[in-house]
This record gives sequence, C-alpha cells and structure tokens, in this order.
Amino acid sequence: MSHSPANGPGVQPGGAGSGHLPEAGAWRAALDSFVAELQTVYGARLDHVVLYGSQARGEAAADSDIDTLVVLVSGCDFWREFYRIGPIASRISLEHDVVISAIPVDHDEFRNGEAPLLVNARREGTRVV
Repeated sequence: MSHSPANGPGVQPGGAGSGHLPEAGAWRAALDSFVAELQTVYGARLDHVVLYGSQARGEAAADSDIDTLVVLVSGCDFWREFYRIGPIASRISLEHDVVISAIPVDHDEFRNGEAPLLVNARREGTRVV
C-alpha cells in the first residue's frame, strides 16, 4: 500500500482497495452530516476523517454501524475530544437512524501507532475528508 502524506499511511482516497466507497444510503447522509459538523466545530484542527470497518470494506448490513476515526492535528487530548465528539455523533445517529462510532486520534498517533485498531484503519480505511 502507498503511504501518501495527504492520506496517511495506507489510507486510500475513495475506497479500501476497491477504488470507491460502498454504495450510498442513509449511512452516507449521516456520515456527510457528521463530517460537516466536525469541520464546523474543529476547523483547521480537523486533519481528516477515516471510515473503516464493514462500511469501508463494502460488507455492511443494513444495520451496520459507521466506524470512524476523527484525526486531529497534533496535541489531541483523547478524553476531552471523545466527550466533545460523542454528542455530535449521537445526535446525528438519532436523526438518521444509524449508529456512528467516532474515535478521536492524534495525527501522529494515527500515522505511527501500532494499536490493532489503528493498523486496521490504515489498512482498510477510506479517507472521507
């Protein structure tokens, strides 16, 4: 896999190895709303958002959740950002009848971290913004 500075290591723009995102549905509208709100809240602090899991792999069922990593510029305090993002994800989940899972992560940790979640997200993830 390529390691592009713009995308982070292994994160392919537009798809997890397939070159495109899975077909859109209610989950895509929810993801778009979530990303738009994150951009408003974080501005330049939002580095990018990565979709990973079954939605990114194109294996999602109708009731699958939307797994995201919210990659913030260096200096991210996990718990502060988790509690900041949680209400946004919850409200949009309720509005769209989906479940958004959102985990904040520092840009450097995303690029270099060895936690299985991060390795998996880099391997299969799709950068959505």
